[in-house]
Amino acid sequence: RHQRPGALDGGVRGEAGADLMPPLRSFAPLGLFVREGFLSAAEADAAARQMMAAEATQATVFGDSSDGLVATDVRRAWEVDVVDATPAAVLDRLRALRPELEAHFNVKLDEADGLSFVRYPEGAFYRAHRDRRDTADPSHAERRAVSAVIFVNDPHAEVPFTGGHLRFYGLLGDGPLADVGLDAEPFAGALIAFPSTLEHEVTTVESGTRLSIVTWYPDRA
Repeated sequence: RHQRPGALDGGVRGEAGADLMPPLRSFAPLGLFVREGFLSAAEADAAARQMMAAEATQATVFGDSSDGLVATDVRRAWEVDVVDATPAAVLDRLRALRPELEAHFNVKLDEADGLSFVRYPEGAFYRAHRDRRDTADPSHAERRAVSAVIFVNDPHAEVPFTGGHLRFYGLLGDGPLADVGLDAEPFAGALIAFPSTLEHEVTTVESGTRLSIVTWYPDRA
């Protein structure tokens, strides 16, 4: 468990030290969707090699254009351009997963909104945030209903990392435990999906490079 510190400007929050990381499957009883082995070990290793070799650009946060805004005090990470067959294969699998996500979250969803391949080197982070906006946005983030994160590597992978925890807030209710953060243990190839309104963060990577694939399913307008 991790007590959430005070809020920063814009609703972005800082981070606390780590002392407990529940297994990924323990988030299913808390209402999230977990699919271990979404990528095979070989697929995850291949994606990791591609992501480490690919060209990268500074990742952005919500801004006044569809390209977003670079804000390194909020998000310090890099988006990489993977151009081989990996994106198409992952999107096909996400398309097949959509009915299960609709049933799990009781929502009608459109197709997954593309893929973001994200590289978090040592010192990188993403402060606490929500993926869905309350107002219309050039990226159409106001329609995001379900977010999905695929862990490409973990501390024991060929490309390892430490730190960089995916931390969720608000899973323990709205009472005195609302500010307690729970860290999802990264496991290469696993997928975890959650409501896009759920507050979460990526804590600072302590060593190595954290690799993940992120997408969002819009609600069906």
